[in-house]
Order: sequence, then structure tokens, then C-alpha cells
Amino acid sequence: MICANCNRPLKSPAAMLWRMAFGPTCARKLSLLAPPAVRHAAWDVRSRERRDTQTMDLFVDLAAEPK
Repeated sequence: MICANCNRPLKSPAAMLWRMAFGPTCARKLSLLAPPAVRHAAWDVRSRERRDTQTMDLFVDLAAEPK
């Protein structure tokens, strides 16, 4: 079986549309599959930005002005 989009050989199709088989990458690009879930939820907690209290904000005046 080959991918209908890129003609690569497939062991098992990730998505089928009528008789056309699609591999996982092509199926995601064509929105036939949902995007992959976030695998490392703990990484988000560790990678949050820390606020530096000793450095002045660059755009304080612009944020305070009403439009």
C-alpha cells in the first residue's frame, strides 16, 4: 500500500479516505488526523518565565496609556 499524497510505501495507513490511504504525516497535513497531544505536561511547569524584579519594564508607559 502506498500513500496517496506522497507515494511512500505504508505498512499500515494512518487514515483512509474512500480507497486512498495516507501516512501519518500526510494525514496531519491534510487535517485528516488531529494534531499530536502534548506529551510533556511537566515541561510546561518548569519552563515558565520568571519575573526579574530588579529590572525595569521597557514598555510601562505604553501599557498604562488608554487608547
